[in-house]
Amino acid sequence: MGWFFHYLAEHPAEQQLLRENPERIKQTVEELMRRYSIVVSHRRCKADVEVAGVQMKQGDWISIFDTLGSTDPAAFNDPLSVDLSRRNISHFGFSTGPHLCMGIHLARRELETALREWLARIPMWRLKPGVEMKTHGGHTFGFDNLDLEWDV
Repeated sequence: MGWFFHYLAEHPAEQQLLRENPERIKQTVEELMRRYSIVVSHRRCKADVEVAGVQMKQGDWISIFDTLGSTDPAAFNDPLSVDLSRRNISHFGFSTGPHLCMGIHLARRELETALREWLARIPMWRLKPGVEMKTHGGHTFGFDNLDLEWDV
């Protein structure tokens, strides 16, 4: 949610578009999940291997940024940009295959509901000036703080 609110705080025209067209929230959630996927998978090497000149030894832990597949220029036109009109969005935001998130349907519903209700209740918001936002990584990417403000 932090990345969603951050993006919309920096793009007030798109924030207003969603206020006026709440039926677009579902598609927006998919596009924002594509662009701002947060989960990082971790695996342990079963054998010594070299990939693209990088040596990995049996037992090493590696981080797999599944999210990078959601920004593949071979799969998406202008993949680093958010396009709320993008169609047929597929992404790795919930992983894939045997590692697909079991809560995928609930997560989508929660994201859509949170965004819909926030837009319905909170006036146009923006990032609070002068506040340094800090992000973190690890198993997920997110914000340590996301200071927003709006006029009352």
